[in-house]
Amino acid sequence: MVTKVGDLQFGAVVSGEREGAVTVNWDGQTSYRGGTQMPCPGAPCGKPSPALFTIRGAPGASYSIELPSYVLAIGRSPAGVALPPLLATGLIAKAESRSGAGNSGQLDEQGYDRIQIGGTLILPARAAAGTYSADILVAVSYL
Repeated sequence: MVTKVGDLQFGAVVSGEREGAVTVNWDGQTSYRGGTQMPCPGAPCGKPSPALFTIRGAPGASYSIELPSYVLAIGRSPAGVALPPLLATGLIAKAESRSGAGNSGQLDEQGYDRIQIGGTLILPARAAAGTYSADILVAVSYL
């Protein structure tokens, strides 16, 4: 059984005069490229974080994770107004049971594991400031 604990959160972002991107890695490390930046550095304006899922099943079972090639991230302006969805690509998973990122994992002796998923949000030039998050659908297949 796969249970979503949290969506992929890109936090609050704004783009400048050129296209940019914000990447949230599976470990929560965040980077900004191009004209993209956090509009309120040092302030609590939407903390970026990877998506989190728990997996429960037969103890010791190995599994593979299937991710979509992209998802649409939904945004809200500081005033709470819906913004046009933006493309999020480069989704990458990391199972707690594995030492590095990849699309596989193994349940522990209690039949439990966690996976974290990061990705990259693409922002067009002069995009309105907003807080973006992406709902990711994953499929887990037992090997």
